[in-house]
Amino acid sequence: MMRVSRKIAIVAMAVSLGVVSPALADYPVEPVIDETRTTNQVVATSTRVELTSPSDTISSCTAKVNGRNVDCEVESGDGQVVIAALIGPKDKVEITVRNPAGVPFTGKADLPDSAFTLANVNFNPGSATLTAKARTLLDRVAKILRGRGYNKIVLTGHTDNQPASQSAQALSTNRARAVSNYLNGKGLQLRITIRAAAESEPIASNNTKKGQALNRRVEIIVRP
Repeated sequence: MMRVSRKIAIVAMAVSLGVVSPALADYPVEPVIDETRTTNQVVATSTRVELTSPSDTISSCTAKVNGRNVDCEVESGDGQVVIAALIGPKDKVEITVRNPAGVPFTGKADLPDSAFTLANVNFNPGSATLTAKARTLLDRVAKILRGRGYNKIVLTGHTDNQPASQSAQALSTNRARAVSNYLNGKGLQLRITIRAAAESEPIASNNTKKGQALNRRVEIIVRP
């Protein structure tokens, strides 16, 4: 696993924290599977954290992000926990871990240095014009990017397999540019990379109208 240099402290606490499931609008959580995908959505995300010390077996954990309780689960006994939150560079993270005897202990944790898909923005057939629903989603995405402190994103344009007035490559490029222009208009200081995938990376079957609608998209990929 690649690691980001920023480390977060694991805080020992004498009492257990009450865990409240966060709202998706603030802290997207996993999992999302293809069968539950909808158009114009923030893709559910959680953060897997690897503990670098101590080596004790972890029995349980609790976590706070910016002072708010979020779900935390022990993935395995080898020093990894999963936090049901999208954690960005601006966020303050506190994790409490306990050994099998229930004793809390302190240490450090590495956040993963890996990209993830934050959202899918969808389009009408043959169009690179943002719909009202797409603009509403991008307003939400802009809030997440600003609040979490992300500034490096990759916009990957996609098409379905239906003929259009322009080539699939050009259409997917124009869709990504439409998203880029909208986000830039929000005053965000973003480093944006545009990529065109045309129809080569479908997430659903192009044999149905629903699948085609899911495939006509721009994926917003975030890098820590």
